[in-house]
Amino acid sequence: MVVERRSKGAFDGFCAQLLERNRALVREMLTEGRLAGEGLIDRRAVQAALGAPSPPADTVARLLALADVESWTQSWCSRQPAVR
Repeated sequence: MVVERRSKGAFDGFCAQLLERNRALVREMLTEGRLAGEGLIDRRAVQAALGAPSPPADTVARLLALADVESWTQSWCSRQPAVR
């Protein structure tokens, strides 16, 4: 099957699976996280996008990108200040 394949799989399929497997975590991160808390993202829009059974590929990419930024923000903000 692999040898006879003539095209590669689309990356958006992988992203959709990633979101589906982690939908609850992404929802919590984006609706309860720092980005939402600071008003940088629209909680209602995130909830609506995550409520769709199969969001479009561009929406999936945006949600995963926001989750990436939220994760980075949380890790950065949780760092302890350097001891002097």
